[in-house]
Amino acid sequence: MRLFSSSLALGAALFFALSGGAAFAQDQPAAGSPPPASAQTSAQNTQAAPPPAAQAPPVPAMQNRRAPYPQRLARTLAKRLSLTPGQESKIEAILAARQQQAQSIRADATLTPRERRISLRGIFQNSDRRIKAILTYPQRQQYMLWKQEQRARREQRKQQQSDAPAGNL
Repeated sequence: MRLFSSSLALGAALFFALSGGAAFAQDQPAAGSPPPASAQTSAQNTQAAPPPAAQAPPVPAMQNRRAPYPQRLARTLAKRLSLTPGQESKIEAILAARQQQAQSIRADATLTPRERRISLRGIFQNSDRRIKAILTYPQRQQYMLWKQEQRARREQRKQQQSDAPAGNL
């Protein structure tokens, strides 16, 4: 029962962590791709555009952002658990697949909230088992300790939010 509740708490935390990243995505054309046709015709209808040297260089989409969640989490685990580069890349692949699966579950409007929770819990438990299978015994112990610390931080934030007066939310 204790293992189930800890798995449930981990799944919920990961669910909220993953769902936050999608809110900041922007719809921008890739660097180097041509602008939409409407932008091209409006530029042609106006006066001559400034020479290319006077235009600002294109800004890469991720220049001022943090790395995607799977990469950040894999890097954090690599530092915390002293992972080898091979372990880190395998874990990053697991985390990326988990994020993609979770996004598709969240986007599926045919699922009830209960079905969605159950599916997400299964995805997170499966990825957790796959990560543990890659780790050595001491790394696995450190991983479980890290998860407990994350759970305690989450509970502390939850407690602080519930203690805050309603006007400060």
